[in-house]
Amino acid sequence: MSEPTLDDILFSDIVKKSTNVCFLRCVNDPSPNLTGKQKSCIKNCVLRFMECREATLQSLKELSQR
Repeated sequence: MSEPTLDDILFSDIVKKSTNVCFLRCVNDPSPNLTGKQKSCIKNCVLRFMECREATLQSLKELSQR
């Protein structure tokens, strides 16, 4: 089995963090199945999380090039 790449590790970290944050934010009453509203909330939350992370990384990249 090959060693995980840096990209694999970063992706796994993003998934773990966004899942934790979004689940806590969107699922107030855990049950065996998610409601449509909960699914939509989680999807939107993860998308916002990814957009914010990308914007932050872009800003840091620009700062480092100055």
